[in-house]
Amino acid sequence: GDLVSVYDKFGHRVGTGLFNPRAKMPLRVVVHSGEPIGEEYFELAIRCAVALRKDMFKLDEQTDAWRVINSDGDGLSGLTIDRYADVLYCDVYSLGVFQRLPKWLPLLHELLGTKHARVHVDHDLGSLEGIKPSQMKEITSTAPDKVRIREGGVKYEVDFAEGHKTGFFCDQRDNRRRFGQLVKGARVLDLCCYTGGFAINAALGGATEITAVDLDEAVITQGRRNANLNQVSPNKLKWVHADAFAYARQMQ
Repeated sequence: GDLVSVYDKFGHRVGTGLFNPRAKMPLRVVVHSGEPIGEEYFELAIRCAVALRKDMFKLDEQTDAWRVINSDGDGLSGLTIDRYADVLYCDVYSLGVFQRLPKWLPLLHELLGTKHARVHVDHDLGSLEGIKPSQMKEITSTAPDKVRIREGGVKYEVDFAEGHKTGFFCDQRDNRRRFGQLVKGARVLDLCCYTGGFAINAALGGATEITAVDLDEAVITQGRRNANLNQVSPNKLKWVHADAFAYARQMQ
């Protein structure tokens, strides 16, 4: 978990990274530079990542659900954080990140105005990295299992316990909005619909008939709740619990 200097075969410093010899990825380089880097780097990286989203992209103006930290893309290899209203959902893939996260969370809450954090570590990966389940409880504050978010004019409920990945697919935000603008008067089929992001945008965008299909019964139930949150009529949006590929073959 230590922050180490990285040298090439000639003895020249080429970067700085987090080291864990027992991990599948023993070295996670966070900076490619000959300059010495210390622990202060991480606070700078966090501040830059948040400023990019808040100040440049101005995501807060359109949604309260967005990716705060995108692992290597933000120079924080082994950490993904999504913000959902006042909850931070942290996916951790590195022992070095896990050790430091308790120090980073207060800064993140201060910058984002959030209050709670949920920390997730894959069981098998955690075993490889040396992250113990008991340590998980020590750094995770009491957070709700569900939270409501807004994305443009659309409302969603995110279920951390039953949801996939970090609970919601923030990366499809622009696609959901654009799709809703294209389908007025259309009949829409949403295969592998998850909790209804595209289907609900289609309904609000004026589609006449939407069929949303997913194999996961829990997310279908969640999708129905999301439709109710947005006052979408059950007559317009039909939910189907089925294997999307088998369903598609039978449609004709």
